[in-house]
Amino acid sequence: MKNIYSFKRIIFIFISGLISGLFISIGGLTNVIALNNYMRALGSFTFSIGLLLVLFFSSHLYTGKIGFALTKENRKISYFIDLVIMLIANLLMAYLIGLIFNYIYANDAAMKETITSITNSRSVTDLYSFVKSFVLSLFCGIFVFLACYFYQNIQNAVLKIFLVIFSVFIFVFTGFEHCIANMFYFSLGGSYANGYLFNILTTILGNSLGALFIYGITYFLKANKKDESKDNSSQKN
Repeated sequence: MKNIYSFKRIIFIFISGLISGLFISIGGLTNVIALNNYMRALGSFTFSIGLLLVLFFSSHLYTGKIGFALTKENRKISYFIDLVIMLIANLLMAYLIGLIFNYIYANDAAMKETITSITNSRSVTDLYSFVKSFVLSLFCGIFVFLACYFYQNIQNAVLKIFLVIFSVFIFVFTGFEHCIANMFYFSLGGSYANGYLFNILTTILGNSLGALFIYGITYFLKANKKDESKDNSSQKN
């Protein structure tokens, strides 16, 4: 790995990934609390706090970075190593934060019932539940990518924040599945059966493909727009 990667880089990405896992867990926790009080829309809104914090602090979130893996500047081994490290760190922190709040809410029957309902609906135990989680995570990947894309490419601060919140609201309110958030939910609920682990693997795949797919669409549209501009310019000349 000489001249490609460094130990310092590994530590930086790992710590940054832990921070992102913390932020997403905070968003997930606010969502669970809102659901526990029958306020689904509010939970979908407050979850966006997690992704906004990730973007504000430029910390490393796997689902926010994977969609950009095919850009010209990122098509290199070091970027894919970054992705693996941040994914591990994201999941680890989400798991640890889940454990902490599992202990805090150990005697809260209402919270236990809410989180059990969430985790049971995400368990992958057969073909139907696999397809369900895969499709839901595919769409989640699309909306997380869009949120990050808007944040990076829109200059107006108010508009970019609105679009991030809107994108997150859509994927949470519709029940689309996010692999890091799911890890937090499963840990919060003390759920470690194979069905929950299979869900994490499924949602990682779905989130990744969804983000890469929508990147491909945006790349195609941009390339087509450039070609049209060139054609118009040549016609004028």
